[in-house]
Amino acid sequence: MTAASEYDVVIVGAGVLGVSTAFWLAEKSSLRVALLERQRPGAGSTGKSAAIVRMHYTNPITVQLALRSRRLFADWTTALRRSAPPAVTTPYTPCGWVFMVPPDQKGNFARNLEMNRAQGVDVASVDHEWLQANLPGISVDGIGAAAHEPTSGYADPVAVCHELAEAADERGVAVFEDTAATELLVENGVVVGARAQAAAGGDSVEVRGEHTAVAAGPWSGALLQPVGVQVPLQVMREQELVLETDAPIPGIAVSNMCDQIYLRPAPGGQSAPNGRLLVGRGYPKDYQEVDPDSYDERHDAEFADDVLTRLGHRFPQLRDARVTAGVVGLYAVTPDWHPVVGPAESVPGLWLACGGSGHAFKIGPALGELLADCIHTGSCDWADGDAFRLSRFAAADATASGPQPFASSYGGNRA
Repeated sequence: MTAASEYDVVIVGAGVLGVSTAFWLAEKSSLRVALLERQRPGAGSTGKSAAIVRMHYTNPITVQLALRSRRLFADWTTALRRSAPPAVTTPYTPCGWVFMVPPDQKGNFARNLEMNRAQGVDVASVDHEWLQANLPGISVDGIGAAAHEPTSGYADPVAVCHELAEAADERGVAVFEDTAATELLVENGVVVGARAQAAAGGDSVEVRGEHTAVAAGPWSGALLQPVGVQVPLQVMREQELVLETDAPIPGIAVSNMCDQIYLRPAPGGQSAPNGRLLVGRGYPKDYQEVDPDSYDERHDAEFADDVLTRLGHRFPQLRDARVTAGVVGLYAVTPDWHPVVGPAESVPGLWLACGGSGHAFKIGPALGELLADCIHTGSCDWADGDAFRLSRFAAADATASGPQPFASSYGGNRA
């Protein structure tokens, strides 16, 4: 990179939102794009995502984005059109996904299931007998309703980011790894790029562009605040466990509202002699706000005990599962638990793609395409390009004009 490099678009951050935006800009336009990443693609929040891919949301546009993203995951090698075969043939495992709710949520569940079907989701309501036949050892006590999405599942989030970055690079995107954006460049009130610092004491350089998109996950707020853009983000520490067991494990990804846990097979999860699972805690729970540059990356013993108790209640054969590793990452959380994507309306030249809130991975490829379309053509003709704008948080009430904050019928972060 030269001391001052000129591009049409500068993207800060190579998590799922940043790399997807770069890929789609390269796929759909001839714009010159630079992608700046402080480490490696997927090294931040995205890489520590559980990466469960499911369609069940409580608002139509997010369902639409999830469906569009899953089509990319499912048709990975064709969609990326790599000049050489990717290192991972496909990062997506369509093992199916099951959603379970307690009896007091049956009404919300039925309404959301109907809405999801209307949006084109392949999903079926399943009974206790189906659960017992398809989820080894499950206790159905306290399960009020359940649904199965047969073509959903989970992905390898790091592989997704790496391969999207490589596909973008093959299309002409300049991908700069180990290059951290330290500040946004502003001239006459317009953002014109970013100042970046190469790792290991490298030189500070200016990377300039007509458009600059901040997709820096938990570091987004620190970049945006000096230019007068206040995105309401809380950086939360999030934990998961990798478990190993000699007992049969569910071969399906599960979101279990009854016990506030989620789980899916871990890599090699169903190979002999041991089963391996990734397990995390769902809402409601305590959230710990942290500094993204200084937080404990070791899982807590109390967290492990709690998760194992909840897992053992639902799957008694897994009570003695062994903890082999902890995964501790970060959520950048907005007040309505949905990302902020679109123009920073108060600052020309600046675009936002942040606040994933723990949901961004499964909808990230489509959100990146939405943002790429808006940067390239000024609008998105296949989805509501305004729904995720920052300005929705300025709406005082339902009568205000413009986008409104998202609401969840299940409450909290159950988007």
